[in-house]
Amino acid sequence: MGGADPASSSVPASASVRPRGVGPVDVMLGDLHRSLVEVRGGEVADYIPELSKAPADAFGIALATLDGHVYEAGDAREEFTIQSVSKPFVYSLTLADRGLSAVLEAIGVEPTGDPFNSITVDQETGRPYNPMVNAGAIVAASLVEGRDGNEQFERIRAHLSAFAGRELHVDDAVYRSETETGDRNRAIAYFMRTVGALSGDVDTALDVYFRQCSLLVTARDLAVMSATLSNGGRNPVTGEEVLAPEYVSRVLAVMSTCGMYDYAGEWMYRVGLPAKSGVSGGIAVALSDRLGIGLWSPRLDRRGNSVRGIAACEQLSQRLGLHVLGSDASPGPPTMRARSGAEVRSNLSRTPEHQAVLEQQGGAIRLYELLSDQTFLTAEAVLRTALADDDCRWAVLDMRRAATVDTAAARLFEALVAGRAHDGLATAVVAPAVLPLAGALADAGATLFESQDAALEWAETSLLTEALGVEADSGARELADQELLHDMTPEDVAVLAPLMQEHRYDAGAIVFDEGDPADRLHFVMAGQATVALRTGESGERWSRLITVVPGTSFGEVAAIDGGTRSTRVIAEEGLVTLTLTVDDLAGLRETHPSLVAHLYQGMARSLAARLRNANRAIAALQS
Repeated sequence: MGGADPASSSVPASASVRPRGVGPVDVMLGDLHRSLVEVRGGEVADYIPELSKAPADAFGIALATLDGHVYEAGDAREEFTIQSVSKPFVYSLTLADRGLSAVLEAIGVEPTGDPFNSITVDQETGRPYNPMVNAGAIVAASLVEGRDGNEQFERIRAHLSAFAGRELHVDDAVYRSETETGDRNRAIAYFMRTVGALSGDVDTALDVYFRQCSLLVTARDLAVMSATLSNGGRNPVTGEEVLAPEYVSRVLAVMSTCGMYDYAGEWMYRVGLPAKSGVSGGIAVALSDRLGIGLWSPRLDRRGNSVRGIAACEQLSQRLGLHVLGSDASPGPPTMRARSGAEVRSNLSRTPEHQAVLEQQGGAIRLYELLSDQTFLTAEAVLRTALADDDCRWAVLDMRRAATVDTAAARLFEALVAGRAHDGLATAVVAPAVLPLAGALADAGATLFESQDAALEWAETSLLTEALGVEADSGARELADQELLHDMTPEDVAVLAPLMQEHRYDAGAIVFDEGDPADRLHFVMAGQATVALRTGESGERWSRLITVVPGTSFGEVAAIDGGTRSTRVIAEEGLVTLTLTVDDLAGLRETHPSLVAHLYQGMARSLAARLRNANRAIAALQS
């Protein structure tokens, strides 16, 4: 498939032994977490004494999708103080309160290349360089509307809580520690007031800023907060619009250029995602219209960024193709359509007994149609839907419309197939045989088909075989077992039997063709036959309308109105039919009218069932 590389997209070993209900994305995050947990470079921040008490080896990863699902690994629910990760979210509140022009007059948007706590301003404008360094963040906090510092902070706390989707609270010990040791921030704030960048009371602005940085969050919270930015300002978990969309792009732009301190340029080169880090070890990462990532690991590099957090983001960006300059950031059309076997059927004709079983148990079959090219982000939604279908025994994955599947998506699909096989669940994949990924999926345990119809037939037959204890539609039938004759008495069947003529056909033989006289009704006694209709602009192709099996019939229209055939019927191996001619049927109308009435009732039921299946297929195409 397009960009898929089977050699590089092999299923992780852990995917084949995953616990039931744990999906490939969970496995991937778990593997990533385990691969980095032994990385012990860096030091825990100690310039704020209370931060030095953080567990050095804690490590949490969370990934939030825009439909509100959150994947987690490690210590993703352990609380820590948000510190500088608060800056873009407070900046967003300042934009909402004051407007773009007023905030831009007060705070610039240029990267500095200097440490986050530098005491410097833009020499031309007198503004802090950007809101992601301490100088700009203190000014941003001071611009939040409120009658006093307490009201300003409560609005900040409520705003960040709305981003996280839960109430956030201050860590009082860290807040006191910041207040007692924040001399450099005091120097920055007084310098800001001296150059005219900060108005109002310095101590009030600092107190708001210290409390803002002392709010407790988790890696999961940061993932949801980032996903809210990615989702145009609407929290994907709660559904609340937290920030107007016109401000979101400004926040993401500043995160892209200034969010990772003086590592911002290399971060964009290696990872390529808007992000903000903090000295408690947190990182919030947003990919517009796609997802949010939250990480926490307290060991920091010399720039103040989490060592494990950066390593995890680099690997996620590379493995999943997330770099903003290399990924398709547009939402695009729907990428997948899911249906159950109760909604869509194959074109194989079934006996009433088998139809009843499929009506009752067809939900055990699921059809997943991919409607577009696949990346990690689209494949994740497909996999999560499939994993959520607890009743799905037979999955049909139709990949024909996915012209390309990138390596990250290929890994997920292989892991899905391998995981289902490990759980004793069957998967069919519909894809042209030339696709490079097809072989890898077959190796992972999938059964390959060239058409959706054939894959659905396989799933239905597997279900019926399991439900009935015998191979479905495989054996020969007696005349009395025919679907059309169910209402007849043994005496009526005995009247019909002498009129029947047996016909045997080799595989591939044409039983009758389009335009032939419609002179007889066929009852299938053994084998199968395919009813095909001429299709294509010039009628060069024959497409299967239905396949008839023992116990069913074809050619019913001939018995009703005669005329000529409108389809072609092709025998499959071992086809045996008994036929009743139109002339014999006309004679029975005179001698056995009740028998003929029962026969017509049977034909009406058969045609009605086929019409229902056709309507079901049409409805499926329109949904």
